[in-house]
Amino acid sequence: MGYLEDESISTYLHQVEQRRLYDEKLKMLDTSCRDVLAMFFNKISMKEIARKLGTSEQYAKKKKFNCKSKLIDLIRQDAKYEELIN
Repeated sequence: MGYLEDESISTYLHQVEQRRLYDEKLKMLDTSCRDVLAMFFNKISMKEIARKLGTSEQYAKKKKFNCKSKLIDLIRQDAKYEELIN
């Protein structure tokens, strides 16, 4: 195996570990946060998210921001995070 193949495998494994950490922390959020983030990451408009939540677009934006912040905090608090960013 050549250097480039080793580098590709290493990069792939690193990405798998990052995704695993993300998925683990996402499961720690409440259902409403998971739903809002899933819609957002699936490129559903904030207007449509608000409609599905039965709320205002402004509230939906705030909810998305708060949920995203919680997810980021959970990820950063994990010991594996430091390993994965280096």
